[in-house]
Amino acid sequence: MAWRKWLVRGLVFSVLGLSVLAAVVYQAWTNPIAIRAQVLNHIRGRFVDRVGVSLYSAELRLFGGIAVSELRVARIDGLDRKDFLYVPSGVIYHDKERLARGVFAIRKLELHRPQFRLVRERDGRWNLSGLFMASDPKEPLPAVVVQQGTLILEEGGASSDTPMLEIKDVAMTVLEDPPGVVTVSGTGRTDVAGPVRFNGVAQRGTGDFIGSIDALDIPIGPELVQRIAAFYPAAADHLRYLRGLGKIQASVAYHPASTQPLAYDVVGRLSDGILSHARLPQPLEGIDASVHCVNGLIPLAHLTAHAGATTLDLTLKDITPPAKMPPGDWYDVVREVDLQVDHLTVTDDLVKQLPDNIHELQQTYKPGGLLSVTHTLRRDRPGKWRKRWLLRSEDMQSVFKNFAYKMERITGTIDFETTSDQITTTDVDLSGYAGQRPITLKGKVRGPKETAAIDLEIVGDDLPLDEKLFQALPPETGQKIARQFIPARSWLRGLQAEPMGRADVRATIHREPGKDFANRYVIRFHDASVQYDVFPIPLEKVSGLLDLRTPGGWEVRDFRGVHDGGVLHLDGRSYAPPGSSVQDRIYVVIKGDEVAVDTESFKNALSPSKAEGRTALRHTMENLGVSGRMNFKAVVDESLSQPQDIDVSVAVDGCSLKPHFFPFDLNQVNGAVRYTHNQVFLTGITARHGESVLSMKKGQVTLRPGGGFQGRFNAVSGDPLTADADFVAALPDGLHRGFKTLQLRGPLTATADVVVDAPSEPGGLVVLWWDGAVDLHDVAMHLGLEMTGVEGRAACCGLYNGRRLESLAGNVLLERADLFGQPLRDLHARIEMDPGSPETMRIRDFKAELYGGTVGGEGRVEFAAAPRYDLTIKALQIDLGQFARQNNLGAKAQMTGRASAALHLSGDSADVSGLKGNGRIDVMDGKLYRLPLQLDLLKAFGLRVPDRTAFEQAHAVFAIDGPQLQVQSLDLYGNAISLRGRGTVDLDGSNLNLDFNADWGRLAQLLPEPVNDIPRTVSDQLLKIKMRGRIGDVHLEKELAPGVVEPFMKAFSQ
Repeated sequence: MAWRKWLVRGLVFSVLGLSVLAAVVYQAWTNPIAIRAQVLNHIRGRFVDRVGVSLYSAELRLFGGIAVSELRVARIDGLDRKDFLYVPSGVIYHDKERLARGVFAIRKLELHRPQFRLVRERDGRWNLSGLFMASDPKEPLPAVVVQQGTLILEEGGASSDTPMLEIKDVAMTVLEDPPGVVTVSGTGRTDVAGPVRFNGVAQRGTGDFIGSIDALDIPIGPELVQRIAAFYPAAADHLRYLRGLGKIQASVAYHPASTQPLAYDVVGRLSDGILSHARLPQPLEGIDASVHCVNGLIPLAHLTAHAGATTLDLTLKDITPPAKMPPGDWYDVVREVDLQVDHLTVTDDLVKQLPDNIHELQQTYKPGGLLSVTHTLRRDRPGKWRKRWLLRSEDMQSVFKNFAYKMERITGTIDFETTSDQITTTDVDLSGYAGQRPITLKGKVRGPKETAAIDLEIVGDDLPLDEKLFQALPPETGQKIARQFIPARSWLRGLQAEPMGRADVRATIHREPGKDFANRYVIRFHDASVQYDVFPIPLEKVSGLLDLRTPGGWEVRDFRGVHDGGVLHLDGRSYAPPGSSVQDRIYVVIKGDEVAVDTESFKNALSPSKAEGRTALRHTMENLGVSGRMNFKAVVDESLSQPQDIDVSVAVDGCSLKPHFFPFDLNQVNGAVRYTHNQVFLTGITARHGESVLSMKKGQVTLRPGGGFQGRFNAVSGDPLTADADFVAALPDGLHRGFKTLQLRGPLTATADVVVDAPSEPGGLVVLWWDGAVDLHDVAMHLGLEMTGVEGRAACCGLYNGRRLESLAGNVLLERADLFGQPLRDLHARIEMDPGSPETMRIRDFKAELYGGTVGGEGRVEFAAAPRYDLTIKALQIDLGQFARQNNLGAKAQMTGRASAALHLSGDSADVSGLKGNGRIDVMDGKLYRLPLQLDLLKAFGLRVPDRTAFEQAHAVFAIDGPQLQVQSLDLYGNAISLRGRGTVDLDGSNLNLDFNADWGRLAQLLPEPVNDIPRTVSDQLLKIKMRGRIGDVHLEKELAPGVVEPFMKAFSQ
């Protein structure tokens, strides 16, 4: 039994010893230090000297393989000495066959939770570049299996410690099969981009590599954007509120022998995305985007999205992403752009977020409402590009910069294109409405922005002439000019509340290349109210055309308006005076038909409140007493900067005048009037008053600033001129009294140059100068004696000082005049009035031919309140035969010889009641035979008519007392019988009361005085013949013994 115990004990100790021996032998064979050293040497042999390798432990596993832990590989030559490979644990499967031959070789690597760190330096190289030793292509590579690995991608120089990309849970295999061909495949999960799958194939002999990576379920949200922000802050700012599901599929190829070794192709997609952005009026939804990148270029990028009813479709082609986005336009990195936006609601906030060239469109058109946009970019060749924006209005409103009239419900297109040569083209074709009225905007813009040729036209018909339309005009040109035509009621209530009317509007925006704008605004008025500042008379039912031009010119054509039953026509323009480029003057032609000129509105139009320089023009019209309705044509030439520099020409037709300084109604006035620089020029004036026809060749009136004027009127004439009561009453007081005294009756023809000086004070003295002549045609007048049948001319010049007739000088030359029915011929006299004896006209050197003899004399006429006159007339060598024939004394009457006469007349009234005078008539050697009155007297005396001449001498002495001629003595001497008479007769031939006595022969002449009275006394006692009745109807009565009878008759009559 003991041996059995020892046997058991021996077996136990034997086994124990063998175990210890085996352990000692195994320990010797698997020495960890040796194996670690051997593994380190092998790993270090794969890297250059700039790489440091550390290994905590390496031990052979019981069932095969070498277990390693804490393997670290890092660069030791730079600032970045972080591990680019860290393996917490792993298993190295060595090649036993080659190990049996004494060669340590790795057949397979299993890496548990390794971390790979790849860094792209600032120069674009990777941190692993140049760190590996070249390997023998014939030596097979170990298979590599990575479990739960981590791949970290970093950007060198990044400010953030967060890696650019971190792929976790990497499961990867690397296998060389067949020899020389290395295949890599694996999967992982990124921290921000979801799961990834990758694979690749490398050719060891050539170094070629082909690989791919797919990330098919990338959640796009804050984490991804934040990661991007760490490396691309600018991009992250725009993507901060981007949401969606992304997908990336990338392939890479590396061919060292190629001219372009590295090639890659990346396709990215975004589905069901949403983007909110401060520059978007509302979020973009339903985003579907794709990007294709090949070798750093993006041949195609496409995006579709919608925001409410707005849809967006964007295609980018041939994008060249720069290493850093240029400071200029992002268009610099793309070759083609196609953008389509439909049903976009345009607001100011939206436009502010758009590119600068769109800002130009916004500033020009100020759009709002629904719009569809087509945008394209094309690069024809390097450095040359074209950008086009095609805007299709759906239901918009717009205010065009150069004609700010709001259009609504706009449809049409704006086709805007610009090029790299700074050439801009815009084609506009828009239609819209202003209220219920259609408006169109059409035209083109060509050339660089600053100097483009522009031709745009805005057309609207039957638009209201309200504040909205006037605000659309340029303020300093169009508005300033157009507001000159606004009527008073629109000024008072405002144009919006009281529009002027309606008009057709055509606005043309035009600019030649490189020049200033030359815009036109053509407004055709119809059924409007207008009040033009230059002649502010309110017009209704106005039609016509107003053509405004910038920078300031204008023209009005075919204007027609109605005022108070009259019709006015207006044409005019502005123009630049010679030597100036500023259109500072206006030229206006105003025609009037049946226009009332004596209304307050017409007077105010002559001198508007804004034209102080024309106050004198109104004063002139008032002083002239213009009234009635007139046809006229007025031409106004005025300076806008100097209102007093005005030139107005008026062609007058049909008005009435009654000048204050000559209150004589003048009707049917015609002629030309010009007003300039406070002067009025009159030409070819004609007028009528009753049967009188008046005219004036020309005149000039100088207006004084404070009122009053001086007028020079040339060739003022009346043909015919009737000095009727109205004419005489219109004359100044002194002339009025003179003409009243003359009692002119019958047609005259008068011509004179007249100067009138009227003071500014109301009721002031009007001074009158004249120099003229009057032609008398069968005129009757009273110059102390009644003169009829006057034919001839009187010419004089004179001065009326406002109170009285101060001076006068002239001549009278009459072809004929009848005085008491006796015809004077070739009458001549001088008339004068001295300042020392004003209102006393003196008649000097009076001379005339009467019946072959001569009549002469002088006189004076005082034009006082009670006119007075004094005339002295003498006649010599009067042919009695001509007297007889002229006065029709009978077929058998015989009168021969010569007579002389003398007459003195004076008076103090306009009729014969104040007439005083005396005179005598003498026939010294004549023949008075068979005269009717003579025969009647002889028969009355019972005498027989002598066969020879009855009377050879005659003497008459008479006096005039009022209307009565007092025959103081009438002696008819004959050889057979003589007659003596005395008595009275009225100057008109009535109330004849003459008594005659008869004497034998010439006894009374032959006897000396006083003896010669004896025969006369005897004759007076025997018989008296009484002549009664009137001349032409004489009644003769005999009275016997008058010396006895008359005393009894006187006694009985008492």
